[in-house]
Amino acid sequence: MSRCFLTESKIFDTIIKKTIFDDIIWESAVLRNSSFIDVDLKNLNMEFVYIYGTMFENTAIPFASVPFIFGGLKYISDNKNTAKIQTINSDYPLGWMNGEEYERLLPDLRAFYRESLNYFPLCNILFFFDMIDEGINCLIEGLKFWYKCQNYKMIFYLCDLANLYNFNINKRKHIFA
Repeated sequence: MSRCFLTESKIFDTIIKKTIFDDIIWESAVLRNSSFIDVDLKNLNMEFVYIYGTMFENTAIPFASVPFIFGGLKYISDNKNTAKIQTINSDYPLGWMNGEEYERLLPDLRAFYRESLNYFPLCNILFFFDMIDEGINCLIEGLKFWYKCQNYKMIFYLCDLANLYNFNINKRKHIFA
């Protein structure tokens, strides 16, 4: 599959084997209880994709996509030794790093996303590290920013991220006040 934009696709209870996804933008998809086995995700951009019970076997997730995936950071954390994250860094001659190596880079990514005002991955990283209060403040900052830009799609994704973490009612009131 190549050169396409897959939006809002749903893949449930599916096994995808030995497939090449080349030059694809995959946005707002839901991957549930599926497996990707020996799949090549070169030049794939996964943004705001939801993964539930999905496994990637001998399949490297694109480096930049992980913080943009709902459940992506949890996936690499739960699969530290088997998760593969695609990278072009010459320190990784196989073209991928494991989840533990990726997690060590998250503080640097957090700083990058803070400076670039990229609120979704920043909030996702903060929540992943249980930095809830800082993450909620970032979320509110992002909601205000995207509201001024009239980017309602980004507002939706930030709200969905808040829902994913099931905050108590007081924290929800603080976010959506």
